[in-house]
Amino acid sequence: MKKNFYQTTILIIFIGTLFIGGSYLLSDRTPEQNIEETSQPPTLPGLLPILTPVPTSTPILPPLQSTIPGDIYYFYGDWESAIASYQATLDTDSSPDQISAALLGLGKVYFQKQNYQQAHEIGICTISIGELLSGFKAGNKENENRKELEEFLDAPRVKIHLINEVTAEFYAELLNSLNPIFV
Repeated sequence: MKKNFYQTTILIIFIGTLFIGGSYLLSDRTPEQNIEETSQPPTLPGLLPILTPVPTSTPILPPLQSTIPGDIYYFYGDWESAIASYQATLDTDSSPDQISAALLGLGKVYFQKQNYQQAHEIGICTISIGELLSGFKAGNKENENRKELEEFLDAPRVKIHLINEVTAEFYAELLNSLNPIFV
């Protein structure tokens, strides 16, 4: 049984080698020609030419369920309208999710415009600062952590975003739901 298997395998390899050698003999290339020198890919009589696939760009799906109009402008490449829309979302009373999405969208637009300084701005909410300060008080390096936070907030890349009433109520409800855990 093994003998037949090995004989069949060698026969398949031999036939493949003959096919490759025969197709080379039937091609238009001479042994001295390099592949780069041929302008057209080699064709065999009666067969279609072999074409090299061309890479395509990765498609970007439209934001079908986005609640922020800036995402639509971003999708269509209208950077200025996207920036204005994201900024309007930040300026209005928006939910925390919308504010986060607007900040992310602004970063993506500035990156696309190759405005890397603005793309690398860091947006931080006053609630996050409050949570950090609360954590500092619970730790044993409060003064060191406060000093490091102040240096971070003084950096020109850091933009502090004030919260609106909707966000304040959201976090108040969250704190009240967690309150029994800490009591």
